[in-house]
Amino acid sequence: MAQHPTFQIDYWPEGFDEEEFGEVSWICLKHGNMLYAVEEANTFASKTKIEPRFQRCINWGRMEGLGVVVISPRCSNLHNDCIAQANHVFLFKTQLPNDLQWLGGFVPPDALKELPTLEEHEKGNSSFIYWNRREWRICEPVSISPNPIPDRNIQDESEHSGEVEEVRVSGGAEDESLDT
Repeated sequence: MAQHPTFQIDYWPEGFDEEEFGEVSWICLKHGNMLYAVEEANTFASKTKIEPRFQRCINWGRMEGLGVVVISPRCSNLHNDCIAQANHVFLFKTQLPNDLQWLGGFVPPDALKELPTLEEHEKGNSSFIYWNRREWRICEPVSISPNPIPDRNIQDESEHSGEVEEVRVSGGAEDESLDT
């Protein structure tokens, strides 16, 4: 079995610097073969404006092996490209009429009716709807261990024999490092 290099980016911005976010998006697109998860994506992919390099990740990333996960508290504030390219959609309890109306443009009507009634569980978790463009279903939250998983250094793991590249970027050029 062929060994493929592993590439990981841990990006924790100190602010909402569009240029810095664009650079991280470009690195992910150019490297490919990874999953790129973006929290608060509506900051850089609003209804009316999207960072161009992030837009390329969304529209062309799959050809480079780049999977993009877009996370936003308000779906109606997201750029349409974010949902148009999505093969898997996870929808949590939604009650605001604006959001439900927006979702009504592409979510099956019977799934849409369930969104305001999804069950809430302890610790802020809730049931959610998974939709893959062919079918949808209500899913229960995944339980998470109360003990966090300890940090691992993948380079020290004996079962990993591939090359590892790691980039850590935390808001500001003086904090950047590249280890290979």
